[in-house]
Formats: sequence, C-alpha cells, structure tokens
Amino acid sequence: MYSYGINYQELAANWAVPGFFRGYFLPKVRRPSGKLAFADAFDWMIGQWTSDPNQGGNSYWAYLEDYSAARSTNDTNYRHNDKKFANVAFFDGHVESRQWNTVCYDSNLWCPQTKP
Repeated sequence: MYSYGINYQELAANWAVPGFFRGYFLPKVRRPSGKLAFADAFDWMIGQWTSDPNQGGNSYWAYLEDYSAARSTNDTNYRHNDKKFANVAFFDGHVESRQWNTVCYDSNLWCPQTKP
C-alpha cells in the first residue's frame, strides 16, 4: 500500500460506483511505451494533479517516510535521487526513473486514451 500506486486518471469517476469495476484493457492502450501504469506512491492509486510535490506540501519531500502524517491520498512518492525522482512502470512493461516535473506536467503520460 505504501510502495506503488496505479494510475487512476481515467478510472476515477467509477471508483465509488458499487459493483462497478473498470480497468485498462491493455491491447486498447494507445502508445503503451509512453503511458504510466503505476509508480512509486504513498497510496494504492495516484493521479496527475496530486503528483506535483509543490502543491500543498503533500509529497515525499514534505513527509519523507512518516506515514502517520496527515496528507492527501493519491500522491506520487519521489523517493529516489535526492527525493526528486520516482520509478515509473509503463503499460508495455518497461520501467524508468523520472524526475518529478516530467511526471507531473506530462498529460500524455497519464491518459492511456484507450481506443473505442
């Protein structure tokens, strides 16, 4: 729960619907080598706009390993290379270490834009 979080960017609207489950059908993910599947995180799911370590002090920079600290959920956890990088796994299976600003501000990274 405190290690990696799944990208819920296009799934968020359905989390609260009882009995309804949604996921990514891998063959329909456009450009899987450039789409974030999961990454270092504080919680089991992460979103693009909670990935900015400068927004509200909710990132790893502010809390380090203090899991009891009050913070929002869905935060990407930048725990590598002087607390500025997160490991990101892509839908094609490869993993990269990405700097926080390339994780936070790249909308194409977050939206798998599944084919109809």
